[in-house]
Amino acid sequence: MQNSLLQTTLFITFMMSLFCAASMLPCGRYYYEPEGGYVGNPWVKFSYQYVYVYLAWIIHHLDALDHYIFQFSQTLVRKSNMYSLRFFRANNTRKSNNMTA
Repeated sequence: MQNSLLQTTLFITFMMSLFCAASMLPCGRYYYEPEGGYVGNPWVKFSYQYVYVYLAWIIHHLDALDHYIFQFSQTLVRKSNMYSLRFFRANNTRKSNNMTA
């Protein structure tokens, strides 16, 4: 695995969600009433949902997304540098041609 800030942040959020879900389990604060819907702490509900999503391997595929974002940013920087150098060289040759004429 690469050193990805995005993956590190999502893993830290996963660990915090695990701690939140585990701390609420003995108290019984997470339950669902048929007529009222979810009753309880919304952070526990978010924690359970995030743990399910994380364990479903959806978030582990961010390595590929991070790779494509990195490739795009590197290509963008390379091409913008190439265009700016071409622009400045064209302007410098025009200025030097105007001064000699």
